[in-house]
Amino acid sequence: MKNLEDSGGNLAKPSQSSKFFQPGNDTLGYVLFLLSLILWAEGKNLRSVNVILIIIAIFWLAVHLLAKTKLFTKKEVDLSKPSRKRKFKLLSLIIVVLVAIMVFSTMIALNFSDDFGGDAPEYDSPNYNDGEFENVESTSMSNPNSSTWDTLGQYMVSDNCRSPDEVLPSKAFELKPLGDEEFSVSWFGHSTVLFHTNEFSLITDPVFSKGGAGPLSFGPSPFQYEDDYSVDDLPKIDYVFISHDHYDHLDKNTIKELSSSLFYVPLGVDSHLIEWGIDEKNIFVFDWYDEANVSEDLFVAFAPSRHFSGRGIGDHSATLWGSWIFEFYNYSIYFSGDTGYTEEFKKITEKYGPFDLAFLDSGQYNVA
Repeated sequence: MKNLEDSGGNLAKPSQSSKFFQPGNDTLGYVLFLLSLILWAEGKNLRSVNVILIIIAIFWLAVHLLAKTKLFTKKEVDLSKPSRKRKFKLLSLIIVVLVAIMVFSTMIALNFSDDFGGDAPEYDSPNYNDGEFENVESTSMSNPNSSTWDTLGQYMVSDNCRSPDEVLPSKAFELKPLGDEEFSVSWFGHSTVLFHTNEFSLITDPVFSKGGAGPLSFGPSPFQYEDDYSVDDLPKIDYVFISHDHYDHLDKNTIKELSSSLFYVPLGVDSHLIEWGIDEKNIFVFDWYDEANVSEDLFVAFAPSRHFSGRGIGDHSATLWGSWIFEFYNYSIYFSGDTGYTEEFKKITEKYGPFDLAFLDSGQYNVA
């Protein structure tokens, strides 16, 4: 076998790339296997698996880089080949640092971010028990007939049925001329519905922020539509109705922009609005089956839904949730907010129905 020589007669050293492809080097195999796994996961709409693989790769790289330092080298003989014990110590250090950063960041957010809103007090309500509001029907957040692993597997799938991968078509919003006792309805996505008449305008669960939901906009963003709107594009809003305090229904920035409106909210939600600077005199608080004549034309009632509430750590179901009934111009309209199926629908219909128009949020529950 001939040795490779350079022009000076010396043996030529193999390049780094040729070392990479030499027989017996497992690195290439690992890379090809990893690429195949990524492509397979992407083809199966398992992008979350790829995210996990990327996180594992980042941790591996961090351990590999720290292994070049003198951390935890007291009992190491060959520093070029760190032991498994040392690698484990380095990984543990990384995890501890990340947890400390997360805890510190959470404390800062809880103390300095007003996204969470205010603290709801305790209530003397038949629907309130041991610091939490309860559904009319006993409701568990888990189902013994549904496998936890199956549910976890469903969460791992990321297809365009869950989150559209394209801009959604929409019809441009415009205020049309109305006759006496006529009204128009405009849906702006999710639970934001505008009712407009010549006498008043009301809106439900208004969300017009461009960022994601949740503290510091870290949560999911609204779907993108062909037509994009802000509060400035709306007519003067006289009344704002909130179904519950989840971030995709109660948006801090939008509420602040509508500060001159009158707000109708479930028990406890007023604490958030007051925290955001809304005048307490402009807030009207409702328990289930509370009613009010808002004006000569508008009657409203607040009814149960089957859901829960909460915006931060430790405030699960600390505020009430529900649905709204609007009656005006001899029409009766039902707005559900978020809800699973409940037998209470029958009672609501008997009391306020039949309804001429109903808005029901879909996809708020499944078998699990």
